[in-house]
Amino acid sequence: RCKVSGNIAYIAYGWGGLLMVDISNPASPEILGSWPGDTSKSISTVKLDGSILFALTPSSGIDILNVSDPLQPQLIGNISVPDTQITDFEMDSEYIYCSGSNKGIFVFQRSSNSEYPLVARADTPGDAVGITADTQRIYVADDYDLAVFRREHFGPDTSPPVSVITFPEEGSIQYGKSIPVKGSATDSGSGVRFVEVSIDDGMSWNQALGQDAWSYLLKGLEPGYIRLQTRAVDWFGNSGQESPPVTFSWRPDRPVISLAGFLNAHVSESGEKLFTIAALIIDAYDPGYIRNVELYYNGEPTGMFLERNGVSDNFIYYTLELTYETYNDDMLAYSLVATDVYNNSSIMWPLLSVRSN
Repeated sequence: RCKVSGNIAYIAYGWGGLLMVDISNPASPEILGSWPGDTSKSISTVKLDGSILFALTPSSGIDILNVSDPLQPQLIGNISVPDTQITDFEMDSEYIYCSGSNKGIFVFQRSSNSEYPLVARADTPGDAVGITADTQRIYVADDYDLAVFRREHFGPDTSPPVSVITFPEEGSIQYGKSIPVKGSATDSGSGVRFVEVSIDDGMSWNQALGQDAWSYLLKGLEPGYIRLQTRAVDWFGNSGQESPPVTFSWRPDRPVISLAGFLNAHVSESGEKLFTIAALIIDAYDPGYIRNVELYYNGEPTGMFLERNGVSDNFIYYTLELTYETYNDDMLAYSLVATDVYNNSSIMWPLLSVRSN
């Protein structure tokens, strides 16, 4: 947390940032200033190489500062790892070694032009939280134990990863409001960084969840034939070829009549005996896809349809007012069937019978 150059001590002071302290008089050290001068960065570790200082902050990785003028540090570079944070780092004259939490370890090459290209990456058994290195090996502390890597195992990765779709299967029919696409990806070098999925022949790509085993929730599309492709990208930016397409048919679930019954039986001022049939309909895909709710009498369609009176979440409320004299029978046996725009019909809901007297 502290490095000294001459009479200046550079201290990692957490949310206080980087402190520059004059220690020419050890009995009375004097704070000369801080960087960045506010509480925007929490600095946990510092390392010094001549007039170049490396400061680790969880929010932005390793900030690289020129401290040739200790009163005015200048930010000249940054090393960061996408999708995770750097938890610790070590460095020598050639490389900077970083532990990257659940993403393993990363090795960046030092150069004279202040560029730090990634040259190696490897997984660790658990979350990599600490790292050090010597001329032969890299030592990593993680959740499980101590992981040790031989340095000669590292090298630039030029082999692209491979990704395949394992679900849904080619030619299958899938039902539901959403489809969980699943697959696997492999990479012989630096490992899979992320996987992407396309449903428009590669015109656009959306990132999936996971790396070696991945998933993507397909939703919000019009039912019909869907053509899926996938590709993977490794930590060196190598993009694999697009997978062979998987084409399947997507259909919404049939509507469901959740609840139905009779309401508000009464006699009108003109003497008509009236009652209301009411129903709650669920469409798991989209309430807007319910085409109609038809009244059946003795198991046969009547051509009479309930009216939509409200929508709440995926529930749609339908009603229809009838008279007891609609049919000249003592016992009125009604039922309902809901149909969506894709001609998927619900299971017939058997209503209680109603006596006209």
